[in-house]
Amino acid sequence: MNKSKSSLLIIISTIILVVMIAVPFIAVNDSEAITFKAPVGSFAEKYADQHKIPFVPVADSNDPDIKYDDTLIYEYLNGTITVTGCKTGGDVVIPSVIGEYKVTAVNINAIKYGVNSLQIPSSVVSINGTFKTARYTSSFYAAIVIILLAYVFAVVSSLVATKNIKNDENTFNSIPIIYGGFAALLIIGIWCNIAIFIRLSVAVQAIVSIIIFAAATAILFLRNAARDSIEATGSMVKAQTFFIKMLTADTQSLISEAKSDVARNSVNKLYETVRFSDPMSNDALANVDAHISVKFEDYANAVRSDDIDLITSLENELKILFAERNNKCKALK
Repeated sequence: MNKSKSSLLIIISTIILVVMIAVPFIAVNDSEAITFKAPVGSFAEKYADQHKIPFVPVADSNDPDIKYDDTLIYEYLNGTITVTGCKTGGDVVIPSVIGEYKVTAVNINAIKYGVNSLQIPSSVVSINGTFKTARYTSSFYAAIVIILLAYVFAVVSSLVATKNIKNDENTFNSIPIIYGGFAALLIIGIWCNIAIFIRLSVAVQAIVSIIIFAAATAILFLRNAARDSIEATGSMVKAQTFFIKMLTADTQSLISEAKSDVARNSVNKLYETVRFSDPMSNDALANVDAHISVKFEDYANAVRSDDIDLITSLENELKILFAERNNKCKALK
C-alpha cells in the first residue's frame, strides 16, 4: 500500500517537473548573433540566410576606402588566405586581398573575439565558425538544476510522508507533508521560470532558492514532528480508553446471552453504566479496574446461568465500582 502511494506521489511530482522544465526549454531562446555585412548575392548573404544571422548589405570590402589594418589573424593555404581570428573585437572588416593573396575562407569564433559585426568580401566562398551565442545561458541551466533539486525534495517529502502509513488516519496526518513537498516544487519551479525569463543572475537565483529550500526543509521537519506527535498522542489515547471500550463491547455482547427478561434488563442497565463511564485510564485506576474485571466475569457467568439473585447483587456492586472509578477519574483530571 505504501509503495503504491509513494509511486503515485512521485508520478505527480514528475508531471510537475516536466511542465516546469518544458516551458523554458520551449519558450526561451537567449541566442544572440553577430551581424554579417556583405555584398548582395555573396556567399556570406546566403550563409546568413541559412543560419538565421542578421545581414546588412554593404559595398564589397575591396573598395579602395577599406584598408587592411593588420588586426586579423589568418593563415595561408594553397595560395589563398583563411581568416581565423582577430586581434580586436567590435566591428571587423575583412578585406578581399591580404598582400598578394585572395581571402577565400572565414573560420572564426566571432563570439570568442567579441565581434559585433563582420564585414565579409564577395571573394569568400567558405564560412565556418561561431557567430551566435548559445541558446541557453549558464543562468538558464542553473535554474534547471535548482528545479531538479526541488523535484528531489518533493520526492523525499513524499517518501517521508508515506513512511509507516498503515491506515486512513496515518494518511490524513501525512497530507500536510505531501502538500509541503508539492508546494516547494511549484514555488521553486515558478520562481526559476521567472528568473529565466527576466534573466536573473545565477547568484540571485541561488540566494533566493536557498532561502526557499531552508524554509521548506524547516516546515517539513516541523510537520513531520507534528505528525509523529499527533500519532503518538492518538496511540496513547487509544491505549488509555481500551479498557472501557472492551468492557462496553463485552457488555453489549452479553445482552444476547441473557436467558430471561430480568437478566436482559439488568445487562442493559449495566451496559448504559459502562457506556457512559469515563474512558480514561491511569495507573492510579489499576486496582479498581482489576476489581471491575473480576466482578464483571462473575456477573457474566451469573447471566449465562440465569442466577437472578446473583445477577442483581453483582450489578449493584459493579455500579458502585464504576461510580468509584468515575470519581477517581475526575480527581485525576
